[in-house]
Amino acid sequence: MTITPRLAADETYVDGRSAKRAAELIGYAEESGATVRTTSHGYIVPTAILPEGFDGDVLTEESRPAVHTEPGTDPDVANVYNVGQAPAHDTFAAAEEPAEEFDPSKATVDEVLDYLENADDEEVERVLAAERSGKKRKGILDEFTTDPEGDK
Repeated sequence: MTITPRLAADETYVDGRSAKRAAELIGYAEESGATVRTTSHGYIVPTAILPEGFDGDVLTEESRPAVHTEPGTDPDVANVYNVGQAPAHDTFAAAEEPAEEFDPSKATVDEVLDYLENADDEEVERVLAAERSGKKRKGILDEFTTDPEGDK
């Protein structure tokens, strides 16, 4: 797990890494003697160096919700790292949610067959068991029933 630095009250996270963005931020920092820190996907700079109307996706301590590095492990906000975690607004990628298990009862026969075509053996068995105990659609079950010679 990567632990990223937490934003201080006087810091701003600037999203997006590029040579152009780095040169721009370093230019602002040199004027005031400040430093620019890099992260995997952006930069952390003193808020004071950014000019009024700065053009870029930014987050501050107030605009970014605190997110634990391991959700649910520490309720103390002082131990929370909040850069590089769940976004505060929609200009950043949404936090990844766990994928739902495929439910054949909520899909058409063609959708189930398409899904099973790319599924591993264990997933095929799970979906077929769900189909057998649910809708029992012949178009799905017949496709995966073997004849005496072992063909589908």
